[in-house]
Amino acid sequence: MKKYLFSLLLLLGAGATALPAAALPYVQAGSSYSFYIQGTNDPGAVLATTTFDNIAEQTSYRDVNLVVSESEMVQDNGQSLITISLRASDPNGTGATLFTTSDEALVFGIGAADGNGLDLLDSPALRAATLYFFDAANNVIATFDNLEQIVTNPDPWDGIFPDVQNLFAFGEENIDARTVAGFSIAFLVGEETAAVPEPDSILLCGIGLMAAVAAARRRRQA
Repeated sequence: MKKYLFSLLLLLGAGATALPAAALPYVQAGSSYSFYIQGTNDPGAVLATTTFDNIAEQTSYRDVNLVVSESEMVQDNGQSLITISLRASDPNGTGATLFTTSDEALVFGIGAADGNGLDLLDSPALRAATLYFFDAANNVIATFDNLEQIVTNPDPWDGIFPDVQNLFAFGEENIDARTVAGFSIAFLVGEETAAVPEPDSILLCGIGLMAAVAAARRRRQA
């Protein structure tokens, strides 16, 4: 009897614990999204729409050509890393940068100006968001993390950052904004917080298993 009871407890525990679903890309391939970019010392701004297709596209900001690219890296823990990058196109190596004054900050958003955010599958949760500034040599010169905290509804996430009509400026006093040649934002997303199994469903699972144990005992006694 101890052997059957031990097996029953293990199976009950497995029924009460939800296993993580297989990881999958969370962004719908080929879907469109918009981004907003502006310097705090610049009256002009760019609101552009591009396609999430892992193919670099170009737009312009001020007198600089911008290369926009995106990627999604599926991880083995049910999470995925979505990265969107914008950097000054500099094919001649002239050191092109985004800003013209040292104290400028970046105003940036995805879908925040018009509601056209990332088209997400399976309603994932936003676990983390980090913004990086790069110089012309592709070195990270500033990092802004914990940005998931400025998203009102991260679980599940609607693919908009930070929120519709809610843009933020990013800048640091200890860097010269004139050295910023590009930036990228990385979103770590995962499954939406799972609901706790209802007591009735666990009880039904237990009743079925106890019936199976009783049947096995009758066969052994026959």
